[in-house]
Amino acid sequence: MAAFGATSATTQDRANAVVYAASVSAGYTPAAGLAGEFGIAAGIVGSMLTDAIPFPVGTSAAPGISFNGDSDLGFFRVGANEMGVSASGANVGGFTANGIKAGHTSSTELKKFAVYSVSLTPVALGNTSGVSEQTFTVTGVVTTDKVFVNPPALAAGAARQSAALYWRVQATDTLMGAFLAFASVSSTPAAGTYHVVALQT
Repeated sequence: MAAFGATSATTQDRANAVVYAASVSAGYTPAAGLAGEFGIAAGIVGSMLTDAIPFPVGTSAAPGISFNGDSDLGFFRVGANEMGVSASGANVGGFTANGIKAGHTSSTELKKFAVYSVSLTPVALGNTSGVSEQTFTVTGVVTTDKVFVNPPALAAGAARQSAALYWRVQATDTLMGAFLAFASVSSTPAAGTYHVVALQT
């Protein structure tokens, strides 16, 4: 493609829209080029370059934004400020002002999904029966989180260890685990990397 100056272009260049994007550094802006070289009104040119592109509303079976060769995969408008995701013609999730929906448009929005991998070392429970509550620092968890905790795997031949009865967020950045102690033998919950899954709906 022939080179051109700041204020002019050849006929060959005008036939190639790419030339106008490339000519910005030479002082020849796309809007000015389209308006000057092709006689298109400047206001219309500005709208062509800056306005939003309106897509069809669509449905889950025929989404407004789809793909060649896979017309039932894409995005569609469910309602005001809500976008649905379609796969194989089915509504499999979406987005609203409140968060992400997973599974179906009638599901509750998922506002938070986070996984924290932290090294925890619970203390020994002793041999007095009952429930031992222990707290740990897990930066990022908050009291509105629902948590699921995956403890480290036990090594082969490890001494008897106690699993947690339940976990909850006691305060911001503080996770509490409740462990069951046995009256007949001292036990210690496993130390190592715990994976904490935190959800908010």
